[in-house]
Amino acid sequence: MKYLIPIVLCLIGASTMKAQVNNDNLANRIRLEPDASPLHSTTASSTVEWGCLNQALTDKCLIYHNDQWYSFQVSEPQAYYLNISRLVCRSSNGIQIILIEGNPCETKNYRVIQCIRQIKNEEVFIPLGMLTAKMTYLIEIDGFDGDHCDFDIQIARRPSGLPMKYEELLKSEAAISVGTQKDSLVDISWKVSAGYLEQVDQFRVYRLMEQDIFRLERALPSSKNAYGKPSDSYQLQDTLTVPGNYLYRVLGYPQNGQPVLMKEIRISYAKRKKAPPVSSSIVIDPPFSQKSDYAVRVYEGEQLSVIHSVNGTYDPTNPVRIEIDMKEFIAKGYRNYMVVLINKSTRESVELYYRVDARGSVVKD
Repeated sequence: MKYLIPIVLCLIGASTMKAQVNNDNLANRIRLEPDASPLHSTTASSTVEWGCLNQALTDKCLIYHNDQWYSFQVSEPQAYYLNISRLVCRSSNGIQIILIEGNPCETKNYRVIQCIRQIKNEEVFIPLGMLTAKMTYLIEIDGFDGDHCDFDIQIARRPSGLPMKYEELLKSEAAISVGTQKDSLVDISWKVSAGYLEQVDQFRVYRLMEQDIFRLERALPSSKNAYGKPSDSYQLQDTLTVPGNYLYRVLGYPQNGQPVLMKEIRISYAKRKKAPPVSSSIVIDPPFSQKSDYAVRVYEGEQLSVIHSVNGTYDPTNPVRIEIDMKEFIAKGYRNYMVVLINKSTRESVELYYRVDARGSVVKD
């Protein structure tokens, strides 16, 4: 009897070093139960079972370094998905996938059905098509270039994650939003069209920054309104900490079939510069090259009457700014000042101008 080897995954990246996994060889493959919870696994410390691989068929798609094996059967002939989630790797080069048909280790009879060069996202689903009941299927997972990855693997009738190709994603009537973000909080809202209200029962929000990978930001179930009907409007917030260009994708997952793109949002985030602290003082850096006695006369801008005077000594070998607190005068409503700095030794003077801005801070004109 022939077996179908549906998926060869080359996982790129790594976790910490671990002992060799039991399913390093085909004879010790792990059995996956369809629709069971995801099984955690790792490519760490695995080797290659060369006798069960046909390199001539796969050289143009991947290079083997460390493989492991799984098997499963389905009880009814229907469509299933291979779900990979929580993929954490040492490098971010992604996943390669090959679909092979043939008896285990009878490499001359292998037939490559599909080869996917690269998947880099944290969560992906791979459609396996209509599977035959009671047939044994084998999955081989390989760590590319000797790197190690931790991940969860699941066989299920419902997909979870992103499709392998954006073009394969079903799209609702939702609009694509593009904007510039100055605040760190991003509002993410979407509406569910009437055709999907009764079908979609969960949503997943993914975020991509620059040239990174899509990462899961939020997973939430559908909700009902006050009348017990499915809600058609949803909203949540995400917090950005690093300036850059971001892409959000909101996917809705029907109870049957592949997910639907509900909303796509492109954001350019430029972190707002912090305003300088409010200061009520006039600050002067005397332009004196020698130690000198000085006098400062502060005039109210409109009346040109002296409202404050300061005398002191400035030593350029130990420079200290002249600071004059203007709180008293700001409280009186004075908003514009002319300051005359006089060098008593040379009798030279400098005129400086200051004003009170909208925040109540004294700034130099």
